[in-house]
Amino acid sequence: MKATTHARWLVFCFLLLGIFSVAFAQVTFPRYPIAVVASDELIDSGTAVRIAAVRAKELWDSAWPGEPIPCTDIEGNLNYYMVPFRLDGESFPDKNEIFRTRIDSKRAIMQLIEDFREVATVTPGLSDQLDGEIESEKRKTSDSEDVFRSAKDVIDLDRPGYGDQLRILRARISMLSEDSKYGTIIISASRDRYPIPAVYCYLPPFFITGIEAREKAAGILNSTDCYLENLVFLHPGKLFYRFVHGADQVLINCKTLEVIDDPDDFAMRVIDEIHGAMDTMTPEKLEERSRDITEAWSKLSTQAD
Repeated sequence: MKATTHARWLVFCFLLLGIFSVAFAQVTFPRYPIAVVASDELIDSGTAVRIAAVRAKELWDSAWPGEPIPCTDIEGNLNYYMVPFRLDGESFPDKNEIFRTRIDSKRAIMQLIEDFREVATVTPGLSDQLDGEIESEKRKTSDSEDVFRSAKDVIDLDRPGYGDQLRILRARISMLSEDSKYGTIIISASRDRYPIPAVYCYLPPFFITGIEAREKAAGILNSTDCYLENLVFLHPGKLFYRFVHGADQVLINCKTLEVIDDPDDFAMRVIDEIHGAMDTMTPEKLEERSRDITEAWSKLSTQAD
């Protein structure tokens, strides 16, 4: 097994709970964005939770919903809700408690991986390569599924006992991260879209990268009073934080924490892409899509009643 694979998996361990450069002391937890249902055609958050609970019951044995997180399109219009669930039979905790727990978990995981470096030194060059890859990939993230799929590639190692130690490390990181305790179901706020476009087997990104995103926004906007105005949901793999202070704003990728240099230009390009995608659909496809969406909503609504 090549050292590159070992190093890459350890990088994934670092990134499992988000970026580790958060200053743990004096942390200000971000608040949920506020989205107002301004149309009778949109569903409210209570309805979103009831519909999400239908799917949660199908997916998980015991799921308790938390407060839904409203999402918007690039223009600030409500379009989806992220409904988080706790899956171990316990009630969903206060969001600040989740942030505090994750900070403590990050500390513990950092120590675990530092301890593992001593094991890594048995492979020539692995420790140096690990440092290099962390530096070059520190703004990349991977969801839990990708991390654990990658981990399967490094179970059987040449040195006796090395694989066992890696398995132990993997299990302890999983326990500390508490990822298996949570899931998230995305619910459309509008009945003209498919009701459930995605399910995450982990917390919403708000809890994973929200603290560092707010700190980055505060530095860019030169104000600790900046606030999260929108969680912009373009599709399940493309989400952005929009932080605002006065007339200034900054758009930050929820996954990579990359800053969008020109939010207005970015918004125009996104709108053009959406309109362009719809224009390519034939009338027959649009009619079929509309019929499928109506049937999906009808089924879920009946189960939720």
